[in-house]
Amino acid sequence: MRTHDRPRWTTLNLAALWLAVAADRDPRTRALRPGLPADPAILGAVVGAIGGANAGGEVLEAAVVCARVAGRDWAAIAADMDLDATVVRERYADAERAFRLSEAFPIRREPDGRIRRSWPAPLHNPDEWARRLAVSRGARGTADLELDDLTWRAHELAAIALMEDVVELGELPSGVDPLEARLRLERRRVDHLLNELGLPDGDPAVAIDLQGALEVSMLACRVLADTVAESRRPARPLLRVTALV
Repeated sequence: MRTHDRPRWTTLNLAALWLAVAADRDPRTRALRPGLPADPAILGAVVGAIGGANAGGEVLEAAVVCARVAGRDWAAIAADMDLDATVVRERYADAERAFRLSEAFPIRREPDGRIRRSWPAPLHNPDEWARRLAVSRGARGTADLELDDLTWRAHELAAIALMEDVVELGELPSGVDPLEARLRLERRRVDHLLNELGLPDGDPAVAIDLQGALEVSMLACRVLADTVAESRRPARPLLRVTALV
């Protein structure tokens, strides 16, 4: 359910935003102006514009990842690139997973606690990147990045499932703080549950279950937020106590 005058971001339209920004930066693909990857021809158009699938570069990587996030299989992608499916998978499977994990856990820290720059860049403050893109294109708004409820829900559920697996298995990417990862997961659960409760014509019995799950997730968020805040506070200096003789 759309409640804000901006896209509700999830894996699909963030991948589309990355592709749009990368295409806009590259003079060879600027005229393509890709939006949501509803048109599977966009990958072939990118390949043609850059001079073939072996040209490489960010815009091609973004186009392949975007196609994968949109649900296309490796064989279909390889056909658009005029390459063998095994070759394409070997080249881009790691990029796809890296994007999904970066979208799920965008905050990465250096050993001293400083936050690293997000990759790809549009994952950091996507609203601002979408605004810049609209200005660059001479257009207003981000209508081509908006998603309907069912599409948003499907991609959110997939992202939450990935986050649960990674958190529970302890396979977090380098630089991701385990407490911050759990907090981000619980906050995403809360957003999803709020969306479910806001859908019209819902089953009252299901709504009660959702409300209960929401209360549990909100409590977990509060506890985790306090724990994360406490872990980020500078250590207090130890006081020396001089014994009186």
